[in-house]
Amino acid sequence: MYESYSNTVGLSAFNHYNASKRSNTSISLPNMVLLVTTVQQVNSISSLSSMPSHELTITTSSLGIGQQSVYNQNIPLVLSVSRATLYDTSDTLNGASYYKVTSNPLRLQVDCSLLNKTQVQLVLYHTSSQAYDPILPITKPVKTICSRGRKASRTYVCEYTDKSTYNMTVTCDGSKNANYTTACPSRPRTPSCKDISALGQCVLLSSSSDKVTCSCAICDTKYSRKLVNVESAAYQFTAMVQYTVEEYVSITTSTSFSLDTISNSITVLVTFSVI
Repeated sequence: MYESYSNTVGLSAFNHYNASKRSNTSISLPNMVLLVTTVQQVNSISSLSSMPSHELTITTSSLGIGQQSVYNQNIPLVLSVSRATLYDTSDTLNGASYYKVTSNPLRLQVDCSLLNKTQVQLVLYHTSSQAYDPILPITKPVKTICSRGRKASRTYVCEYTDKSTYNMTVTCDGSKNANYTTACPSRPRTPSCKDISALGQCVLLSSSSDKVTCSCAICDTKYSRKLVNVESAAYQFTAMVQYTVEEYVSITTSTSFSLDTISNSITVLVTFSVI
């Protein structure tokens, strides 16, 4: 709903802006703020939270040499921020990898036929303070008994302090009698930023508990052929925290009564993460 509304307002604003005296326009709603303006050295808009405003700065552009040429062109742009709760995300509390949106997304609508290939720097504030230390399991190490000649897999549910879960599998290959002791893995969390419109690409420059700073490419056909001769491209940038799973280790001990066959080994079961 808000994406469609932003697009409609943005297109109307571009047309009105080009046909009028080019005055700034702002709209403020409970779940959204929108600003129509021209490219400035620092472009800011409310983050819709108790944190400071989101910021957008153009660092390089193919318009010409130096930033000043960009600022003198009176290039219109539409900035808007909607609450993150209005967006569908892939947040999940059950799986090897997932992410959470931590800022109200910043939407940028711009005429790429005027701006061309451009790099912008974004400062996106989280809606609340974030911690990046690993999430620890509350499930105690589990024991698995394996028998010679019998292949089997056991799956255990690991529970974590943030109420998330992860299914951990221990495999018996049937080669020997053995006891496995397996500890649930920790869940690292790392800050990131993303263009959820999939029209550009962002790289994290720095982060803190309050914000992330990112460098993002816009109006670059390298990332999307949709941008060829597009007058109105809509980008959506947001801060995120990515959650992954560390490797987990099963320590095995042979259960044979012969002292000569007692051995210890470590089997590393590698989990995967998706970014």
